[in-house]
Amino acid sequence: MTDLESKVQRLLDIEEVKTLIATYARSADQRNDPVIIGPFFSEDAVWECDSFGRYEGRDVIANSPGEIGQKDITWTLHYMISPIG
Repeated sequence: MTDLESKVQRLLDIEEVKTLIATYARSADQRNDPVIIGPFFSEDAVWECDSFGRYEGRDVIANSPGEIGQKDITWTLHYMISPIG
């Protein structure tokens, strides 16, 4: 791979990460839509939040916080900035 190809690939990788971050934020802003948020987690993932509890496994994570979002969260707006340190 040439230096130019490496630089282009890095830019493409950065854009892919930014898209993933934006998609995750969109799912949170759509009341934790389980269809959107589910694929972000592995089958054995653990998601824990002081306010919402602890959830284990992709399906549980995708659906349980989604139920909380549908029931208890009126609206959210996530701004994802500075994706690269």
